[in-house]
Amino acid sequence: NRRRAETPPFNLFLMRTICRRVVSAMVIGFALLASAAPDGNAAEAKPEAGLIMTITSGTEQESSVAKNVALHVEAGKAASPFVTGGAFTATWEGSINADLRGNFSFQADLNGSLKVEVNGAVVLDASGTSGASPLTRPVQLNKGPNAFKASFTSAGKGDSFVRLAWTEKPPFTGPILPTAFTHTDSVELKKWVELRLGRELFLNHR
Repeated sequence: NRRRAETPPFNLFLMRTICRRVVSAMVIGFALLASAAPDGNAAEAKPEAGLIMTITSGTEQESSVAKNVALHVEAGKAASPFVTGGAFTATWEGSINADLRGNFSFQADLNGSLKVEVNGAVVLDASGTSGASPLTRPVQLNKGPNAFKASFTSAGKGDSFVRLAWTEKPPFTGPILPTAFTHTDSVELKKWVELRLGRELFLNHR
């Protein structure tokens, strides 16, 4: 009788064990849910450096992240390892950012055709063969991000190339700093980034 009085009944011991395990499982579950639940601020996609560059050749298309509006493709070669050679178009999309509100002029060195849009307005539309386009009229950029899009069509003959420059004090131009361009990631873009990374790993490690 004394032993029975001093030792907790088996059913009570089992119940306490089950309760402890249930509580532990609930704590872990709530912790996992809290970590998986999207935060209000984190749910909003943050701008990333660079522009989304999309290469299109016939029915083939591939996207990647580019630091600047610059491209050089030898005649007859493919503009991307994921498309075939020949005529192609390239587009850069994202935002161009200015530290302060100001007026900027653009100029392109190109062999092909280029159209540049800022905040929905065409600011540069030029075609050339191994030369610089005329300097555009001053374009007002607001402080912070401004919607940006550039579309390039390959040249009919010779190498296709384009390089976009800008200036606040014409006529001297300079490269657009990579930090001036931003974009928002997408599921499709991430897929192409992974494919490019996989290709590089395959080639580097054979």
